Amino acid sequence: LNNIRFKDLDACHIYDIEKIKVELRESFSQGRQKETFPRLLELSKNHNNCLFMNPLCHRMFDRLEIWFNNDGKLCYRHEIEKWVKMFFGDDVNNIRIKPEILTEEMKDNLKKKISNIIDPIIQN
Repeated sequence: LNNIRFKDLDACHIYDIEKIKVELRESFSQGRQKETFPRLLELSKNHNNCLFMNPLCHRMFDRLEIWFNNDGKLCYRHEIEKWVKMFFGDDVNNIRIKPEILTEEMKDNLKKKISNIIDPIIQN
């Protein structure tokens, strides 16, 4: 993982842009666009709603196959445990968002991201 170059990384939204769009459509249909639109626009470009990942991890993150818990620790679905351990190696239990990056706002976005996870999970 340490050999990945910045140019090889994707900017990955924590709270998904599609969910932001759904919230925005709902706010317009309920006449709340003036109060909601600025918040959703800010969320779409906020650094507390973004992580950099390689493209494969980005896809897995978007599919909720991997995610980060409220402490910033990497978690993953039970059914891909073997693959995750092969991909990340011995470091898998130590992968986390650095504490200096993990703000309260980012934690809130992580909670929104994982609120729909119902499958068995592995939280190292």
